[in-house]
Amino acid sequence: MSQALTKIKADTNRILVVADDEQKTVGVVSWSDVLGKPESNKPLEKENVIVTGPVTISPLDTVDNAIQKMLNNNLNKLVVVDEKQRPIGIITKKDLRDQLSKSFRITL
Repeated sequence: MSQALTKIKADTNRILVVADDEQKTVGVVSWSDVLGKPESNKPLEKENVIVTGPVTISPLDTVDNAIQKMLNNNLNKLVVVDEKQRPIGIITKKDLRDQLSKSFRITL
């Protein structure tokens, strides 16, 4: 678990994607999940911090679809997966905001 914490802390998105033996996305662990657990009186173990069944998006999805998934699920980040559900990236609200502001030349 300490290696996972080190990776999450070092990642600019503060998230670690959990994959199974076939490299399919099965969960995520975020820095906020880890920080929130000590208050719950549960030990800091992977079973207590991994959020299974994460909301994912394809690189072929639209920006509108990404925004809707984030809004509908109260998320700040989505895992981008390929056709085999293998993680290939993370997209954040900030990424979307930056892209929209560039596209429309506005400051958000």
